[in-house]
Amino acid sequence: MLVTQMHLNAAIRVFLFAGAIGLAPLARVRSAEQAGSAVEVPAAKAPLAAKQQIVRDRMTQLEDRMFRLQQRLAESEADQARRLEAALRRARELLIGRNMDEVIALLERAQLTAAADRQLAITDGLGQVLKILLEDLDNTKERKKEIDRHKDFRDRIAGLLERQRGLKTRTDAAGRRGQLQVAIQDAVARIEALIGRQQKEIDKTTAAAGTNDPAAARVLGGSQKQIRLDAQALAGDLRNLPGILPPTGTLNGETETESRGARDGEQASLEPDIRKAADEVERSAEQMRMAEDDLDRGAAGDAAAMQEEAVELLRRALRQLKQQEEAARELLDQAEAAGQQRKLKRQADQLAEDMHGPSPGRDAKSGGQHEGDQPAGAHSVGQLPPGPPAPGAQNVEQAGEHMESAAGALDREQPSQASENQQRAIEELQRAQDALQQTLDQMRREQQEEILRGLESRFRAMLAQQLAVNKGTGTLDSKGRDAWTHGDELTLAGLARDEQSLVDQAGQVLEILKEEGTTIVFPRIVEQLRQDMVQLTGRLRDRQTGAETQRMEADIATALEELIDAVKQLQQELQEGEGGAGGGGGSPPLLPDSAELKLLRSCQQRVNRQTLEFHKAYREAGERDAQLREGLNRIAERQRELADMARKMNERITGQ
Repeated sequence: MLVTQMHLNAAIRVFLFAGAIGLAPLARVRSAEQAGSAVEVPAAKAPLAAKQQIVRDRMTQLEDRMFRLQQRLAESEADQARRLEAALRRARELLIGRNMDEVIALLERAQLTAAADRQLAITDGLGQVLKILLEDLDNTKERKKEIDRHKDFRDRIAGLLERQRGLKTRTDAAGRRGQLQVAIQDAVARIEALIGRQQKEIDKTTAAAGTNDPAAARVLGGSQKQIRLDAQALAGDLRNLPGILPPTGTLNGETETESRGARDGEQASLEPDIRKAADEVERSAEQMRMAEDDLDRGAAGDAAAMQEEAVELLRRALRQLKQQEEAARELLDQAEAAGQQRKLKRQADQLAEDMHGPSPGRDAKSGGQHEGDQPAGAHSVGQLPPGPPAPGAQNVEQAGEHMESAAGALDREQPSQASENQQRAIEELQRAQDALQQTLDQMRREQQEEILRGLESRFRAMLAQQLAVNKGTGTLDSKGRDAWTHGDELTLAGLARDEQSLVDQAGQVLEILKEEGTTIVFPRIVEQLRQDMVQLTGRLRDRQTGAETQRMEADIATALEELIDAVKQLQQELQEGEGGAGGGGGSPPLLPDSAELKLLRSCQQRVNRQTLEFHKAYREAGERDAQLREGLNRIAERQRELADMARKMNERITGQ
């Protein structure tokens, strides 16, 4: 892979060389002719023809290299081989080599205008070929479709798992239904009795308060104590229903969250609500204890208020228990449970069929889906491409078979056997989910590699072009503006156009990163780079080639080099198996945190240096320099962006 990329990068550099060498002089000559200026043909003829011959030789060498490399990669790296083949075919279709030969002949005959026109066509053709070399083959969308397809399967399996666990929770409760109903009914009767006794006690306490008789109040303290003890005993019984509910708040080893799936996720485990009723009874007993204390010291009026609160708490517990009594009756309707299990089985069968691939003329949306069987969150992914079954398809099939067996056991009112089959179905679905996740991790890694290869090629091409602009700017500045010729002015205009081209290329990279969407610093740095290129383009158009312009150019080149290094770092980690593992359904970032932090640090260092430079210039020029004030505002905005990036990176790294 690395060797392939080196060859491709070499090809890109040749095209950049071909696009730059020898063309600017012709453009200058052509513009001079159009302006009516004199053209010194004899002096320009020989060097232009010689430079064009160099380009022609390089083009011949490149075509030969591309052909031989394409042959070597035909089996080992078919995608790269097809890309080279497409670029070579396009170069031949555009007759680039023949046009170069004709340009050489025109230059030798001093027909510069015709040569310049022909060379514009060559430049356009080279741009088309370069685009093919820079861009990956158009399989990115296909790869994304395949990833989305597997994600769809994984999410549908997750839905099946959730529902199957909920049904198993209901089934496991079948053996405890009778005991549960009896226990709740007994608790309801005891609470109703407590409410009646406490209400009578309130009447006696109120009467004692009316007579203002402390002795009568103290007598009532004993009967209040007995009611409290009975309430405490009931709370303890509710918390420890023997043989009915496990004491840990879980069912069958599942967490409370996982066990909340009965009745298609709508009926939660009964235990937490019964424990809430126990809490209410305990709080009622505490109010009764405070009423005892008030009665013992003869404060009947204060005790009555505590007793009223105790009754209200008992009534809350009574309402909760009556709701749970009704839920217990509805919890395990065996016929309904069997129907739900068969519905789930049909969903599993449909999913297994989709994972095996569509039949001719049939897609995932229309194929055999029973009305009302589509689980929440499931969606059609359209016409599925033919190919091998998705990972886990066989497991989903086997899960469906276990579901059918569980439904039959529920029909026969054999909840224990049904539970065993439901557990087997859960295990098969879990295996299918794990297999899909492993495949998704691998596909994501391959997608990352593809994106990174394309980004590296783009950044290297942009760096080569930026360095050419930097060199041209330095040459013009060293000559001195007063000494510029008309040709120098045209060269500067060409440098501005080249920089504008870099602005467009940076915009394309930014779109790729935004669509990929997993990095924080990377796209913001590219956006800043693009903004700097826009500013630099304006300075070149304004004929500013001095130290500030060259500093900006050097900063842009440095930023491109840092981006290339960051991309290479992740490519190395992917090759060593250290990056790209998503796991758990998440999408790993395109760049590791370490690479993004390095980019962030480099950007901060540039801002620090710019701040010092502007501070010095600002102190010398004063506040009246509007250009410096604008520059300081840009630095301030850049610093705010860095602070925001640092905050978001901290949130991602720490999970806070």
